[in-house]
Amino acid sequence: MKLSLLFSTPLSLLLTASAFAAEPAAPEPPASNAAAPSIAIAAPPVPVAPPPAPSGCSLGDHGGIGEADAATATRIVCSELANAGARADEPYRVDLSRLGESVILSVSLGSSSRTLRLAKIEEVPVAAPRLAEALVHGKSLASTEKVDNLVGDETRTYQKRAGEFRFGLGVLGTQIASAPAAIDPGLVLQLLYEMPHFAVGVDMRGSGSATNGPSDNAYFALGPTARYFFMDGDVTPYLGGGIAFSTLSVKPRGMMGARATGISPFVEFGVEALRLHRARVSLGIRIDLPLQSLKDDGQSWYSGDVAPASAAGYYAPISLATTVAW
Repeated sequence: MKLSLLFSTPLSLLLTASAFAAEPAAPEPPASNAAAPSIAIAAPPVPVAPPPAPSGCSLGDHGGIGEADAATATRIVCSELANAGARADEPYRVDLSRLGESVILSVSLGSSSRTLRLAKIEEVPVAAPRLAEALVHGKSLASTEKVDNLVGDETRTYQKRAGEFRFGLGVLGTQIASAPAAIDPGLVLQLLYEMPHFAVGVDMRGSGSATNGPSDNAYFALGPTARYFFMDGDVTPYLGGGIAFSTLSVKPRGMMGARATGISPFVEFGVEALRLHRARVSLGIRIDLPLQSLKDDGQSWYSGDVAPASAAGYYAPISLATTVAW
């Protein structure tokens, strides 16, 4: 019993020692003097302080504008003056006033000033840079305009002078000067844009001879026209003129016919009534002055040895027309 105990103790010690020898060695910690990787850290940017507002920049008259709004508007304008390069010791003055719903903003330095009309007080941040640039650098406000900085009445829809389109339809009678006396019936169409004292538009008219008349005539003219009205009341005389593309043919009975096509200036005068009503009535005389004479048309037939006389020559249509325009 004692012998077995003596032999078992050294054996267990030997086995324990061999087990410790078989375990892997733990890794050695890195040397404390090994170089660690370096990381560059950027320094935060240093904020740039805005230029100081001119110490002499102050609020002036501000009737109709609340104290808080006036003070805020003044701070905005003074800050923009500094950004534009104004000297800190210059005595700028900011004035505000009200005109109805709009606000008048004015900045002055001595005898120099710049003023803008704003639709509302909230437009001060938009207007202030323009006023500052114009006053500090001696520019006009118009030169500071950009697509995104217009204010107040600079963006309003401008009113236009009164005017209206009118369509006219009427009848006329035409006498061809130098042709046999006869009134040729016809029609006239007009499209006019009328203002209180002026009218411009297009006139188209034509006439032809009645059956069994002393002369077989035909007249047509189309062209721009203009009129001047001497008064702006319900009834007014007018004087007008224009230039037309026209064609004219004349064939007196027993004579060889003649015709011509070309340019014909014309003058007209007359009276327009009911101008204060929806429909208007006019009565006028027009004289056409063709730039060309009529030549034989070669379409006349005759029998016998003697040819009929030629109707070639210069003719001027004179027409009397009455029209209703609406």
